Amino acid sequence: MDEGSFEVGTEVKPGTYETTAHLTDGKVTDCYWERAGSNGRIVANNFVTAAKKVRVTIKSSDEMFTSRGCGNWVRS
Repeated sequence: MDEGSFEVGTEVKPGTYETTAHLTDGKVTDCYWERAGSNGRIVANNFVTAAKKVRVTIKSSDEMFTSRGCGNWVRS
């Protein structure tokens, strides 16, 4: 899964995803992700300034997943 907003269950499957893309000095930098439930309400989000990898678990109860600056997410 790449950058953008995705409907859970249709465009992205629930599960745990990781990204190590956009590495700067061995780190993911300036990565924002967001899980949203009904009515677009944010369930969880994070802005990662620097990490070796970023992991997020998308739940079946989520309606949307949004990612900006994180690169490609791979289901683990």
